[in-house]
Amino acid sequence: MKNQIDIILTAEQVAAGQAAVTAVAAAFPYLISLTPIVRTKMLKMGERSEGFVRTALEAATQHPAVIPETLDMTKLNRDLALRENLAGTELALGSLLQKVQDTRRVAGADLYSGALDIYQALQRHGTGEGVDLAVNLLRQRFRRIPAEVPPTTEPPVTPPPAGA
Repeated sequence: MKNQIDIILTAEQVAAGQAAVTAVAAAFPYLISLTPIVRTKMLKMGERSEGFVRTALEAATQHPAVIPETLDMTKLNRDLALRENLAGTELALGSLLQKVQDTRRVAGADLYSGALDIYQALQRHGTGEGVDLAVNLLRQRFRRIPAEVPPTTEPPVTPPPAGA
């Protein structure tokens, strides 16, 4: 087993990290949470539509007479500023989140590799009722579940009656 990571995380470090996350959340009290359904159904402004949006806003500024009064350009410009201001925060938080996920992934890989070594050692060298029970429990992880055979939609073929 090759241990890829060796970090001792103290309770104080965990508490400080949680406090920092809480402080970041408190700094952005206006952030919104969407349900998965709303998230998938709403319009999305990505890289390709960004140019379209900016061109439309510029055209509205140059030709205000043709823009309906119901369209609040002040609010749209605030939305643009909000989106631009959050971009750096999103990038920084995304980078931090990726590092947290990668660190957890490496710790998990170390754990799984060590567990496989333990399993192999128990299989090779373990004897006795307690070891056999542990090996049988661990073996369940590698048990193959047979794929279900899908039911046929065709009616069964029946042989023709005798003498026909």
